[in-house]
Amino acid sequence: MNRTLTAFVFIVMIFMLLASCSTSSSTSAPYPPEVAAIAGNGQVIISLAPEPGSATVNSYTIYYSTTNPVTMSSGTSVTGITGASTTITGLTNDTMYYFIATAANAYGESPPSSEARAMPGINIGTVTILASESWLSTPQGIAVDSNNVYWTDNSGTPFGNGTGDVRKVGINGGAVTTLVSGPSAWQYGPQGIASDATSVYWLDNDSGTVNKVLISGGTISTLVSGLNFPQSIAVDSTSVYWTDVIGIRKVGINGGTATTLASGLTILPGYTQGMAVDSTSVYYFSNDAVMKVGINGGTVTTLASGLNFPTSIAIDSTNVYWTNNGSLYKVGINGGTVTTLATWDGILGIAVDSTTVYWTDDDSGIYKIGINGGTITTVASGLYYPASIAIDSTNVYWTELDGTIKKVSK
Repeated sequence: MNRTLTAFVFIVMIFMLLASCSTSSSTSAPYPPEVAAIAGNGQVIISLAPEPGSATVNSYTIYYSTTNPVTMSSGTSVTGITGASTTITGLTNDTMYYFIATAANAYGESPPSSEARAMPGINIGTVTILASESWLSTPQGIAVDSNNVYWTDNSGTPFGNGTGDVRKVGINGGAVTTLVSGPSAWQYGPQGIASDATSVYWLDNDSGTVNKVLISGGTISTLVSGLNFPQSIAVDSTSVYWTDVIGIRKVGINGGTATTLASGLTILPGYTQGMAVDSTSVYYFSNDAVMKVGINGGTVTTLASGLNFPTSIAIDSTNVYWTNNGSLYKVGINGGTVTTLATWDGILGIAVDSTTVYWTDDDSGIYKIGINGGTITTVASGLYYPASIAIDSTNVYWTELDGTIKKVSK
């Protein structure tokens, strides 16, 4: 009897403790809310949502500033927000604004949220979703031709370790076509991608291969195997070029013996290593420098040095453009003075045409600036971690972390 009574008392105490825990969450201040910012002409729409598991939210307060980081003491406050969104007007176009928010109820105010940012502008375009994949898909690289957008996709679990796919969709949307899929093709970690008039080429980081398939699909051709951490890829009329831990390498578009154009690269496994090719040279990063070497090898030239984690690279007929610590720079294709085009925080991918450099921001949107500098303007806003980018004559295309492929007019 005593043991039974003791067990009963113990069970009652456990239930009382659980009840106390569950009650405390409803008698406490909320968690910091989730915040997103979408820019418009002279305004920013702020979306607000309770953090899952949070206590009841009665109202929100937004704090914003043009100074980063914004704090509750430094920011302009907008109080008493009870809806899921609010529009902050009277903002200056082409100026970056930073936003945080708190949630409140009768028991107090939450700590501040993570920061969101947006840059109002006059010509922000309408974003079109071309393809929407599963949240368990992670688009890696992107390429575009006159008819289709192509991308590599790690599916199954975020950041790889699932099945690897190569897909396409029309530049105006439509049905998504899977050109290569999954374990049957030994594609577990497809990354960089490039295309020409007939084929799509990509690297598979996990299997260490350079591959191609017709743009209509069909049999996979493995051009090179046995590689170690292949990262970036480019193609011209005769060859496929890539980076790996050996160096800058190439192989014929129909396969053959791989040729090493430059060796001794510093490449961090798992990090995209930028590379671009024109009619004479390959441009790339190594040892925190911008380098070039002839498409048939030869002398390696340092174009810019003293960098710190350079990532994306693009070229036009006269200059090389790259990101370093999130900001945007250029130098002549034969070297010279380095020019800072944009001091920024969070550039991921870049693309360039005859007049403009476009980039994805790791938090908020697509931006652009003239190839000679000038005013930064917003092309698209309110995005979910845009990453890889490609352009054609009229549009910008990109991938987002939630598995979507999107475009917007330049």
